Amino acid sequence: TLFYIPVLPIHYMMQDKKLLKAARLLLCIFSYLYHIAGVPYYTEDNYLYWHYEMVSEWLTNDPDDWEQETYYSYISQSGAALQYGETMLRRIKNTVHLDRFAEWVAAFTPDDTFGRECLNLAQRFYALWQEYPQSSIYTHADESCLPDLEMEDYDDGECITMEKYIGFVASTDGWLYDNVEQSVNAYFNESVSKQEPVLKRCFDGQPQDTDTLGFECRLFPLLNELCYLLNNYDYDTKRATVSA
Repeated sequence: TLFYIPVLPIHYMMQDKKLLKAARLLLCIFSYLYHIAGVPYYTEDNYLYWHYEMVSEWLTNDPDDWEQETYYSYISQSGAALQYGETMLRRIKNTVHLDRFAEWVAAFTPDDTFGRECLNLAQRFYALWQEYPQSSIYTHADESCLPDLEMEDYDDGECITMEKYIGFVASTDGWLYDNVEQSVNAYFNESVSKQEPVLKRCFDGQPQDTDTLGFECRLFPLLNELCYLLNNYDYDTKRATVSA
C-alpha cells in the first residue's frame, strides 16, 4: 500500500471561502504529520522528490516526442506540482497550525458532510498526537531488514523503507502521478524486503516493558481515511479556474 497524501486538493479548497475553515483543519493534520510524525514532502530532498525530478526531466528533455497539446498539458501538471506544492509546504511548515490545532478543532462547526468528515479526522489525529506526542513513522521501524552500509555491493534499493511508501505528493491523479507511481513500483519490484513497524521482545526472564504498536495501529487507518477523503474531493472545477 502506498500511503501517498495529495496536497493540491487543499490548495484548491482554499480558493473557496466556504471551505477555508475545513481546509485549515486539514492543514493542521498535515502540519502534525510533517513536523511530528515525520512524513516526507515530495519537493524536498527525498525518495519521492527523486522520482518527480526523473519524470520531469524525461518530459522536458524530449519535447519533440510529444504532441504539442499533450506536451503543454503535461508541462502544466508538472509546473502546478512544483509551484503550488512549494506554496503548500510553506503553509504546512508554519507551526501556527500545530499551536492552534486544538483551538480550531473546538471552534469548527460543520454545515455539510464534508465538513463533518474533516472535523472527525482532525479530532482523531489531534487525539493521536496528544496520546503519542513523540511518536513518528520511524519509532518502531524495523532496522534488521536494512542493507549493510559497509558491504561493497550495498544497494539502497534493496529495502522499501518507510519514507518510500509514506509521503506527501502533489496529486494522486493525472499523467504526472501515474508516471511517478509507475516509476516507484518499478523500483519496488527490484527490492527484496520492506521495512515495517515491529515490536521485538526478548523473553529472558526480565520484566517486559509496556511499549506497544498502538500508535501505528491508529495512524495507518487514519492515513487511509485522510487519503480517501482527499482523493474523492471533487476539485476539477476549482482546479480549472485556478489554472486559467
